[in-house]
Parts: sequence; C-alpha cells; structure tokens
Amino acid sequence: MLERLRKAENTSPGSDGITYKHWRAVDPECRVLHLIYKICLQNKRIPSVWKESKTILIPKGGDPTDIKNWRPIALYRTIYKIYTSCLVDRLRTWSTNEGVFCHAQKGFMPHDGVIEHNFALQTYLDNARRSQGEACVALLDFSNAFGSMPTAVISTTLRRAGIGDDMIEVLEDIMNGGSTCIATENGMTQPTEVNSGVRQGCPLSGFLFNAGLESVLRAINRRGQELQPSTQHHCLAYADDVTLIAENPENLQQLIDLTHEHSRDLALEINPRKCVTLHLSGRVPRGPRMTEFHIQETGIQMLEEFQSAKFLGRLIGFNILNENDRIDQINAKGRKILNSKLAPWQRIDTFWSFVLPATIFLMRSWQYNKTAYETLDRELRALIKKTLYLPQRAANEYLYGSSTGGACAIPIAAEDSDLFLVDTAFKLLTSPDEAIRALAREDCARVASGRFDQAPSMDLIPRLMTEEATPRRAFQHQTLWSKARSASLRLGLRWRWSLLNENPVIHSKNKELTWRDRKMIASFLRNSLRSRRDDALQQKPDQGKTMHLVSAERASSHFLKDGKYISFADWRFIHRGRLNLLPVNGARRAPNGDTRCRRCGQFDETLPHVINHCMRHSNAMQMRHNALIERIKATAQYLHWTTIFQNQIVPGTNQTSRPDLVLQKNGQAIFIDVTCPFENGSTAFTVARH
Repeated sequence: MLERLRKAENTSPGSDGITYKHWRAVDPECRVLHLIYKICLQNKRIPSVWKESKTILIPKGGDPTDIKNWRPIALYRTIYKIYTSCLVDRLRTWSTNEGVFCHAQKGFMPHDGVIEHNFALQTYLDNARRSQGEACVALLDFSNAFGSMPTAVISTTLRRAGIGDDMIEVLEDIMNGGSTCIATENGMTQPTEVNSGVRQGCPLSGFLFNAGLESVLRAINRRGQELQPSTQHHCLAYADDVTLIAENPENLQQLIDLTHEHSRDLALEINPRKCVTLHLSGRVPRGPRMTEFHIQETGIQMLEEFQSAKFLGRLIGFNILNENDRIDQINAKGRKILNSKLAPWQRIDTFWSFVLPATIFLMRSWQYNKTAYETLDRELRALIKKTLYLPQRAANEYLYGSSTGGACAIPIAAEDSDLFLVDTAFKLLTSPDEAIRALAREDCARVASGRFDQAPSMDLIPRLMTEEATPRRAFQHQTLWSKARSASLRLGLRWRWSLLNENPVIHSKNKELTWRDRKMIASFLRNSLRSRRDDALQQKPDQGKTMHLVSAERASSHFLKDGKYISFADWRFIHRGRLNLLPVNGARRAPNGDTRCRRCGQFDETLPHVINHCMRHSNAMQMRHNALIERIKATAQYLHWTTIFQNQIVPGTNQTSRPDLVLQKNGQAIFIDVTCPFENGSTAFTVARH
C-alpha cells in the first residue's frame, strides 16, 4: 500500500477532488487507509460513492459524430484507485503463478507484452518471406469491448480458475452498482447506471477484461493447434487488440469465424471496417496476395504492397514506405518547446517529460536506424544550449552527463537507441514466456548460423553479438539481431552463454549482467555512459575545473527541473559560470588580450576574482552574505529554533568574535558563521573554515 501511494502519479482526481498528493500529506504511513481497506475486505463491500465516476471521452479518430470513435475514460476517487491497485497487484501475482491466462494475452500483465508481440509477429512474417512460405494475419477490432464485457462471464472465468468465493464476492460488488456522469461540451450529464462492462480508468479493469476474454483466446489456440500443430502462436492479444496468425488463408478464415462466434456469445462485436488482413507469400513474386477475408458477409481491408497497418504502435506490411515521419514530429515538438515562451527550466522539464519519452518505444521496437536519432540530437542540441544560455562551444558532456555529477542528464537519442536495442534483444532471449524465449533464441541462432555458416546453436548467439569480424552475406536483410549486434559492438559489450542456467550474460566493465538483471539493463548502461561523461568533463582543464565540487552535493542542481529558489538572472549566470564561459577578461579565448579586471585593474579578471576578491564589489559581497544569513534564520525559525544573538559578542564568554547567528532549541545552542567561498578547488572550503 505504501509503495502504491508513493509511486502514484498526481493524475486527475475524482468527484471529491482529493489527489494522491493529499493522501501522502495527511496519511504518509497509510494507517488510516489500511483501516478503511481492512473494513472493506472484511465486509466484501465498498462505499457506494466509490463506485461513482466522471467519464471523459477521448477521440480515437474518424467521424466525431460517431460515438464508437470515442474512448471513455472513467475518473474515480483516489481512495478507490489505491484500494483496487492493491487488489490487482495480488490478483496479477496469483494469475501468473497459477497460469490463469494463456500466453497469448499480454495486456495489463507483468511482461514486455508490446515488444514480445511485435517480435513474434515480425518473426512469422520474416520466416514466410525467407522460406518461401505463407503467413496470413488478421488484426481485429472490437467495438466498445471494455464497456460490453458481461460481468457474469468474468465471475464465471475466475471461479473456474479457483479464485475463491470470498474474492468473487469482493469483485462482484466492485463491478456492480456503479454510476457515471459524462463530460460534454455543455457540462456534465445526469448520473447514468453502469450495468455491464468494465470501466477504463479503474485499475482493475484490465485484469477483469482479460478474465472475460480468456475463453475466446483459449478457443482460438485450441483450433489453431488442431490446424497448425507446428506453430507456437495462433493468436496475439493485448487486452482487446486481438491478432490472428495462420499459415494459409483457409486456416485464417476459420480462426476469424471462430473468433466472431465466441465473441458474440460474450456480447462483443467485431468492427469489420477497422479490421485489417495481410496475406504475405514468400514465393516469387514475393509479396502480399489480394486474398479477401470476411466477417460474416462483410469483407475486411487487405494490405497491398507499400501499405501498412499499425500493430501495437509498430507498422507491419511489405516494403513499407517508412520515412522518418515520427522522428520529424518529435523533432518539431522539441523545437517548439525549446523555442517557446516558457521559463527556461520549464522548457527543460517539458522537454524531459514529453519529447524524450516519445522516442523510447521507437527505439525498443527497432523502427529507425541510428542515423535518424543522430540527426535529432544534432538539431536539438543547439536549442538546448540556447535554453541554458550556453555558447555553442560549451562541452556536450555538461548536457548529457548525470544529474549526480552536476550535469543536466539529458538523454542522447542516438546512444539510447543502441542501449535499448541491446535491452530488447536481451529481454527477448531471457523472456519468462517460454514460447517467446524459444522463438527468440531460434531466430537469433538462425541469423548467427547464416553469418558463420554453421548449424544453429546457442553458442553462436554470444559470438554474433561480440565478434567484430564476421562474414556478411548479401541476401541477409536487417533484423533486430543484426541491429542489436551493431549496438553492442558500439557500446563495447561482451556476451557469453552461461552453461549453468542456459541464459546469455552481458559483460560491461566490471559488471556482469545476468537474466536476473534483465529489468535494469538499459538503466545500468545509461548510468555507466553518463558516468564516463562526468569523468571526461571533470578532466577538462577549463570547462571542467569546478564540476567535481558541483557534483559533491545533489542540492547543487536542485533547480534544473522546477526552477525553485532561482531567478532568471541566476539561470543566465549559473550554467556559464560552472563551465567558465562567462565573458570575463581572464577567460577570453583570444591570445594576447588584456586579462586585467575592468573594475580594479590590478588582478586577472577571473570569475573567483569578480565574485569574491574584487573590492569594487565589496558592497554586493556584504549583501550576499546578509541574504544567506536571513535565509538560514528563516529556516531555523520554521524548525522552531530561536535566534538569541545575531552579529553580536556572546555575553558570558571570553571570546571577542561576533558569530553571525546563535540559535537555541531545547537547551542546545548552535554558533553559525557564514562565508561564501567561490573558488575552483576544494581547498577554498578548508581555508574558509580557518
């Protein structure tokens, strides 16, 4: 419960207006919530007001006057969502351990479902293309699937799985008796009773929908196994996105008919106009065949050459005209944000939040080559430096180093594309799904076999990923494994095959990454690369000479995301000041220039001289000193310390010095003297203390 509340994002609240932030403030230990939830579980009931929601309609595309083209999202009270989140965590663990859901269903499950399904589908298409076989695929779309699922079907499925009568009663109370108000352009509607389906927006909805659809998926797999015993995947499901796979058109049509029949038994309706089919043949002339498939009497759209359809965020088809359109969109969004009128720290935070995450899925699903991301980095780098008020000659390591090292921690898209390729390849090879793991290892070994002209074996996988000089055959097309191999070589990684547990192992510097570390591959590699950039920046004799002090405290860079306690003038100064790029005479790049201070004319005009030594600025130094004292004094007062002396000789002592502050609390006293060392080395602190 604590973990759920800690990780909860501050999304839109329900009708009571209470957010997760409020709960963290008033009940940080979850003691009150624990008592409330304990009562709910004991009585197998929740308050009726928890079942009330506000529904927001999100457009899905198409005709806006057609209600089917809108996705309803229900906003519930946060107290209800924390409760159901805790329930669904337990239910997912139970369903995974007991094998309640078949391996075809990846939606709302603890798997890399989108990546695994994309890989599986692409592998079957590539196999047909390579082996002169056939692959027939149908991407099915259900109309209002979540809202149509009968709750009785969900209860029946879970009861058969052995969930227990007590939990069935808890879930049935949650599913029944709800109501919602729909937000329209004219305001909120009157409350409407919800008598069927599960509500998108409820943490339980995904699990409950999976339970209701399970009978359909198992029926598809049984029929597929009868038709094609040698194929591991006959159906790929991600919640209500169901994709059928067959080796020939006759088998695919049978699976479509079966799916339609069983779906109607669940009151689910397949929408033929949003369904897509692809019949790919590897025989000459290689490409798609215009084979028509039907749902009852209605034909389904067929993909031709150069056409594509989106499958879980990735395009599928034959000879897809895949230009860098999505990268261009991300580039345009980044440029708009970095050129906007937002405060500079808001621009950086928005760039972090909306631009960089948009590239991660594209990288993990190997949709673009590294050159596209290099172009993205190059075009946005200048605007990032402009936002930081840095000249273009500023060290790139300051942009891309770690936040603990005092840098801005902005990801490099080209570098991330490499580490996410390695991450995806490793996760597929070590997937907990046996079918995906076997398919990945078989496919990777086949690619390695083509490289080394040897029989496929697991020993070839680390050789493929590690050896630089390998023969390449002209007929081989680019695959995930060839891209991951190139990325691994660029990152300097070494692979080996562990005979102990029959899994790949990655060596990076002094760290060995095994299948137990599969969730931290990307983060470890990224942190390792950032650490190298931190070291490189600190080694720079000019721009890096202050960075080891900046990195000593995380608080030194607290302002980068939220801009707290910093002014616009501070922002314009601080980044250039850290890198010694302020326009002072002592830091000019031009040779033989006058480096003397333009105010006193006695010493070199370096930044430490201007800030701390030039007596022409003594009044400003005194004001800075006093401002710091007032800040400390205000903080001490907030923490219930009392200021008993300020810049005074302390009576009753034999000292003639005047501490800046003497604070007292509960019989304790603190003597504080404030000084502001602004130098390039840590010795300034030692000198200041003496």
